[in-house]
Amino acid sequence: VDQELDKELDKELDQELGKELDQGRDQAFVVVNSDIWTDFPYQRLLDVATGSMAQNRCSAHLVLIENPDHNLTGDFDLGADGLVLPPKQQQKSGAFTFSGISVLKQALFKPFLTPDADHSLALYPVLLQAIKARQVSAEIYGGDCGDIGTPQRLEELDQKIRQIRELNKS
Repeated sequence: VDQELDKELDKELDQELGKELDQGRDQAFVVVNSDIWTDFPYQRLLDVATGSMAQNRCSAHLVLIENPDHNLTGDFDLGADGLVLPPKQQQKSGAFTFSGISVLKQALFKPFLTPDADHSLALYPVLLQAIKARQVSAEIYGGDCGDIGTPQRLEELDQKIRQIRELNKS
């Protein structure tokens, strides 16, 4: 049942993005994975959307973090210009991990929003196409940010929060 709902919501999102693009709009929007814990200052994303993304014509901006234990090979690497490098140009398999925080423009999805498109669109292929076109910027966030998408990682975070609360009581 949940998979059917997900498919329907994906289809509705695709249709709405398509309508906005047909009307000439290319609004930026923030996407945050629901299974992360962070103290990231989200206000910064508004600055990115209205500032640097508009100036450098990027269609996506990613927040990257140091590679956690569960992803030591990482996801992406950055060039000196602040743009994400295509996989063949990366120095390592991925110097940084995608945090699950991004600013995306609607136009990023335009090539994938065709009437016959598969509506179970994954973000990585969309980003990869934009990365190859040099349209994805990124920043490295050094604050508290982690994936809590497994019961073990959620338990680790819970223990960390309990320890902090105990220290604050003292």
